Amino acid sequence: MDGSVKTGAPFFSVIMPVFNTERYLGEAIESITRQSFPDFELIIVDDGSTDGSLRIILDHASRDGRIIAQSKEWTGTSATRNRALELATGRFVAFLDADDVAEPRRLELQHDSLEHRPDCVGLGGQILFMDREGCPLYRSDFPLDHEAIDRAHMTGAGCVLSQGTSALSRDAVLKVGGYRTQYHVAEDLDLLLRLAEIGRLANLNETLIRCRLHRDSLTQTHLGTGHMFAAAAIRDARLRRGLPPENVRVPEASQPAAPAVFMHRAMKAQQHGFRKTAVKYAFRSIRAAPSDRMAWRVAVVVLLSGPAHRIRRLFGDKGH
Repeated sequence: MDGSVKTGAPFFSVIMPVFNTERYLGEAIESITRQSFPDFELIIVDDGSTDGSLRIILDHASRDGRIIAQSKEWTGTSATRNRALELATGRFVAFLDADDVAEPRRLELQHDSLEHRPDCVGLGGQILFMDREGCPLYRSDFPLDHEAIDRAHMTGAGCVLSQGTSALSRDAVLKVGGYRTQYHVAEDLDLLLRLAEIGRLANLNETLIRCRLHRDSLTQTHLGTGHMFAAAAIRDARLRRGLPPENVRVPEASQPAAPAVFMHRAMKAQQHGFRKTAVKYAFRSIRAAPSDRMAWRVAVVVLLSGPAHRIRRLFGDKGH
């Protein structure tokens, strides 16, 4: 189904791939349709959802002509994004995951910056991470300039231009070949490495989205294999750039047990000034592991509203 009649190419084509996210989908869609910057189309491609996601998409598309809705059999996120790229007409393609929320001025801020950066092929920004219920946890601190972003990507330090905040030149994305499905959950890193070879990347210091952390997200469900795909993408980039094809070690991530997750969230929320969230997770960590001394130490610091440096002394500032 095509929910709009195009009368001219918009500045942004916002791409939202969807797979079984009915719990959060309506909020994600509305965070785009209520943007302060109006010159966009929203392309939503349902990747074979088996819940009520398609019904929600079609309902929104029937009420907003800027929404282009399409459904297909499951093919995976990379292929779904490539399908959305085929439908896109905007000068820039922006992305939002179907379980995240865009801040109201996200597109406006990116438009204003991109208008003054003719060599920029990819612009992201900061993220406010939140839990499943929407409680704030902590804010990202991604580097702002091209050199620092590309260096982090090439050294396996993680993808520091977040897919969910990105606005990418559509022409540049098509020129480098779009998303490559062989890199699976590291397809965004692979694309950014190729884009960095034909233009410049940047991040804004403003928070552009609120990103939901939960066990059902794509990143969390592929923690065990993501590092392998990332390492392969970096080795491929080194070869393209004429660098020695050294083994790049990308740290392997794993899903910690619930008490450790709760303690980490209490720590990060406390450090970033979200005391209500910190208290919430301090109590959850105690309930999950009542005999764990560290859980009680974190709870004491949080409940006594101790300064952030005391938390850092307990854990270091490592965190995800």
